[in-house]
Amino acid sequence: MASETPPPVRRHRHHPLVGTTVEVAVRGASAEVAAAIDRAVVDEMVRLEAVFNVFDPASELSRWKRDEVAEPSVELVEVCGLALDWQRRSGGRFNPTAGVLTRRWKQAEAEGRVPADDELAELAASVAEPRYIVDDDGTLRRTGDCSDVQFNAFVKGWIVDRALAAGPAGAAISGAVDLCVSAGGDLAHTGPGSWPVAIENPLRPYDNEPPL
Repeated sequence: MASETPPPVRRHRHHPLVGTTVEVAVRGASAEVAAAIDRAVVDEMVRLEAVFNVFDPASELSRWKRDEVAEPSVELVEVCGLALDWQRRSGGRFNPTAGVLTRRWKQAEAEGRVPADDELAELAASVAEPRYIVDDDGTLRRTGDCSDVQFNAFVKGWIVDRALAAGPAGAAISGAVDLCVSAGGDLAHTGPGSWPVAIENPLRPYDNEPPL
């Protein structure tokens, strides 16, 4: 008896999106349904990129840092709260205000001179305490200079998770369809089947290295 042909994987790629190349892969759906899922995923990622893009002065995060947002969105409040939680859980190893140090190192690169240890220690101490808080009722309040706040270390993965949820819901598909969203390596999957993940050789300094 011949084995059944596996359902096709329909892949849609988008670049640039959230600062990278995004692939939306759908298995077990018609071309029409896969395209609808792709549109729902991309629409959600575009919407959230407009909230968190630290390089866009018109993004909600950029405007909030300039104190130009009276009522932050639910998404901004949630991510701000998650960042504070990760700062606490990591003992400060993750810090949403690490941009203070990044800015100083960029200056050092331009000057060709490494900052002194005591200066770096002082800068690190200056960001030890959060510069905003999220109250129990969900109110986001600034408590200091937030100009260097950014969530690039984890928000792309958070956006992928949100887009993954938006895809099946937006396309009204059944649980029989597999969906995988990958944004430059931030990857998530939903559906009844398994999904292989190919890992490039990290010791080979080339883009698009064949997977191990």
